[in-house]
Amino acid sequence: MKPSPNSPFSDDGHFEAEVRRLARLIWPQGKIDRSPMVDGRERDAVVQTPDLVTIIEATTSRKKDKIADDAKKTNELVRRIRQQGFACRGILVTLGEPSADQELAAAKYSGSITLESFDQFLSRLFDASEYLHARLTKQFGSIQNPKDAHFFLGREYYIQIPVVDVESGNALSTTDIGESIVSKSSRFVIVADFGSGKSMSLREVFYWLRDEFINKRHSRFPVYINLRDHAGAKYPDEILERHARDLGLKDVSQLVKAWRAGFIDLLLDGFDEFAAIGWSSAPFKLRQLRRTMLEAVRRLVVESPKAVGIVAVGRLHYFDSIREMQETLGLIDNFQTLRIDALSEEVALKLVKAYGGALVPDWIPSRALLLSYLAATDFLKDASEISPTVGSRGLGWDLLLRMICSREARQHPAIDQEAVLLFMERLATFARRSTDGLGSFSEEDLSMAFRETCGFPPDDAARVLISRLPALANIAPESGRRRFIDPDIPMRPGQVIYFVLSILLMISNFRVLSTMLNEQLAQMG
Repeated sequence: MKPSPNSPFSDDGHFEAEVRRLARLIWPQGKIDRSPMVDGRERDAVVQTPDLVTIIEATTSRKKDKIADDAKKTNELVRRIRQQGFACRGILVTLGEPSADQELAAAKYSGSITLESFDQFLSRLFDASEYLHARLTKQFGSIQNPKDAHFFLGREYYIQIPVVDVESGNALSTTDIGESIVSKSSRFVIVADFGSGKSMSLREVFYWLRDEFINKRHSRFPVYINLRDHAGAKYPDEILERHARDLGLKDVSQLVKAWRAGFIDLLLDGFDEFAAIGWSSAPFKLRQLRRTMLEAVRRLVVESPKAVGIVAVGRLHYFDSIREMQETLGLIDNFQTLRIDALSEEVALKLVKAYGGALVPDWIPSRALLLSYLAATDFLKDASEISPTVGSRGLGWDLLLRMICSREARQHPAIDQEAVLLFMERLATFARRSTDGLGSFSEEDLSMAFRETCGFPPDDAARVLISRLPALANIAPESGRRRFIDPDIPMRPGQVIYFVLSILLMISNFRVLSTMLNEQLAQMG
């Protein structure tokens, strides 16, 4: 019998085979007979453990008569085995939730059999429903509500951002990504600059896959992991078990079993935020350090069964090249590299309106995080009143830099956002001496600037911070040198801090202070 068109299983035989595979994982020490003939009738599976015999029947049918027939023949076999002195039970597994008629038909034999949906049977290995509920209570990547800095932000705030295939140039939606994972177990890596909407896009893929699983259109459930929460992990099991423990799940090892059995899709957020512990004394170059730190992530990717779909996201310029990223993360087979570009005017306006804004000044960089923050704090409502002197593209970058420094300071316990800002200012001073104003920094240059501004040599956490600064990009593949991504960033010394303070004042009392700020800026030339 063929299930509904939306079913992840092609026919009854496919479904029965999946139930048997799952039974082997639930009872790894048991002896499983595949489709044995007993009393002249075929059984889908018989599982024998030292203390119990389990008779399993599986069906995709929604008909009462099919369950009644399976229940009757299973009850007869269970009773016969019990009469021989062995403990025995029967389990009838249905693809969807059993109907009222099916439950009524099975209730007649309640002393011998139980009727379970596939999800309930799967929960004997791992409770996917419990996981999906618990995951919604924790933060997704860097997503925050810009109004109150709380991690919860409703799905209605998501605006579809085009994700471009680096090789073909084709644009994909999060739905396209989800459909490809469901149909082909596809694997993607998404790269983008700071604040471009990586986490929001990945969370939307999570929601889409979750809905497919709940509605029985997909046999795997999505697991969304914030990699920054797993610093120091050296093995993939550590990442999965810690993730389960953080969510308060009962048996953390079960998530590892579900992964190795191919019952999940992996969504890995923030490969640029994954830092290892205990390597400070090793004289590694940044490239070697990145590879060493990401070993657990690489093994998680490489050791995943082929059926597991994967999406990994991180910052565009964290690695020196696409090749280094592929080798370090183990992106060997069938991985598509995607990129999130700057927002179009149409998408930027939709995003601003979602947060209560009405317009997008052309001097503000098209970064999803920046625009949502400005709209949510009502700053954009007064943007039309900003004078041409203040309303420059540099002002938009100042706001973005402030957000960058605040975010990056969280990566190191001994550094605050002002220290990060001073570090970037020191690099800006060096950059202005170069021909193009963007600079050219070696690893030694970056370490020296950090030491001069923060007062101590960069340790591992600081080197990760340096490596992932979104204002810097690699100059050429494999060169190991970095430069600023935009000429508006390396401004005059002190102007960044002044702009930051002026923005805070404008947000709190824009109309009263705008004239005074314009005069101050004019004096600065």
